[in-house]
Amino acid sequence: MDMIKKQLLQACINHGSIKLEIFQRMLGDLCKAYEISEESSANVEELTILVNEINEKIYQYDQMLAIVKHPLNNEEYVVFAMLKSNLACKFQPQYTDNERKYFYKLLETLANSEDFGIEWNDIYSVANTLPTNAQHPISKQRIQDLEDEWTSQGYFIAKDRKIFFGPRTIVEYGNYLKNHFPEFIKDCLLCSKIVFWDIKCSECEVKLHRECIHGSPMLRQGDTGDWVGTFEGHKGAVWGVALNKNATLAASGAADFTGKVWNAVTGAEIHSFQHKHIVKSVAFDTNSENIVTGSNEKLVRVFNLEQPQAEPEMYTGHGGNIKQALFCRDDKCIMSAAEDKTVRLWDRLTGNEIQRLTFPNNPNSLEISADSHILTVSHGSSISFWEVDTLKKLKEVKVPTNVSSASLHPDKHVFVCGGEDFKMYKFDYITGNEIESFKGHFGPVHSVKFSPDGELYASGSEDGTLRLWQTTVGKTYGLWKCTEPGELNNSLNSPREVHAN
Repeated sequence: MDMIKKQLLQACINHGSIKLEIFQRMLGDLCKAYEISEESSANVEELTILVNEINEKIYQYDQMLAIVKHPLNNEEYVVFAMLKSNLACKFQPQYTDNERKYFYKLLETLANSEDFGIEWNDIYSVANTLPTNAQHPISKQRIQDLEDEWTSQGYFIAKDRKIFFGPRTIVEYGNYLKNHFPEFIKDCLLCSKIVFWDIKCSECEVKLHRECIHGSPMLRQGDTGDWVGTFEGHKGAVWGVALNKNATLAASGAADFTGKVWNAVTGAEIHSFQHKHIVKSVAFDTNSENIVTGSNEKLVRVFNLEQPQAEPEMYTGHGGNIKQALFCRDDKCIMSAAEDKTVRLWDRLTGNEIQRLTFPNNPNSLEISADSHILTVSHGSSISFWEVDTLKKLKEVKVPTNVSSASLHPDKHVFVCGGEDFKMYKFDYITGNEIESFKGHFGPVHSVKFSPDGELYASGSEDGTLRLWQTTVGKTYGLWKCTEPGELNNSLNSPREVHAN
């Protein structure tokens, strides 16, 4: 199988981007040639796993493959991309300096056009905008050859006698475009990934991917990751989910301005609570009698599940969108984090704010430990730990990246975290020392969480995958089978992790 992966990678390098259906056909032909029948009819999910396996080998060289769907022609592509931040290193050395400048001038012209496209005839006039003293001026024939070459490599696509950003440009130059043309190139409000054509609000500059308008939370088996079911009913991207203690109820918050409660066994919708903006966070109390929600209205609400028609408890005071809200102190209080650089504690009896923590950066996540004694907060490139009953600071640990989420093991010996640099980190909670860091995802890590029994931790990433990692490597658990019991390693000194897609 390694030889097949090498040939598929080489094909992607040679062509820059390949339509997914062609990539799938190539895989089938190679499998037949090497007599590997079980891979010859891989579906999209299996192809994604295959691409991730290739990425595990090439990511160390600042390279990756990505499966992207181009919104203009609705085609899916497998794209080869260079990840180097130095743009000069990204672009092929066979081009002259003037040809490279012409390429970036094309990107600028496309970024400033209303539909991110230009007429084929106008590509020649773009070259005329280059400095007149530039060496090696580009001939008209050379311009035509470059356009054909760059289109075949996936940097551009041709449609209706115009050229547009191609799938490879979207993957490889997405950050460059957002940084240099922020007025025109924006992230999707819902998924925070770059968006070009799709949907634009008629009253403001907000843009959305069409696919983000519809979202469905899924339930998966905790020890294997196997799909159990999908909760259907939301009409917008899902931002937050929660299970109650007994896994009989599920809750979800979404961009359709609702928080919903579901029967986790049958998948049936039980309650739907309307809000006035995106619901980012949902959580159950201990007895599953209430849920707390946090939204972009800068409000925290508590809904009584036994009296769903009753007016919710409301907590006002945050100056930014709510990131997360949790019950604490025997459900007598609410803890909330928002984009105003604060974590606030609310007394449910009086409805008043009774304590506040202020941070230099917006807090990204909150977690209360399994024994309800320690609050974990991720903010900037730090993770801080606080005593729940007093909000006394216990310790703070610096991490080599901006952290999106952190989780403390139930026995409070280690914690894990992830963020912008695609890595997962494991730290000794007692000493604050980094135990190890490891790559697995191919996008920023947005959420991490230990399982209730501490045997696994899960990580969710912008790369579209959820990964399960074994806490004690080598132990038989779920998909992991211990074949050499004598080599069982404690997670504190293990240099490796096992993941299951």
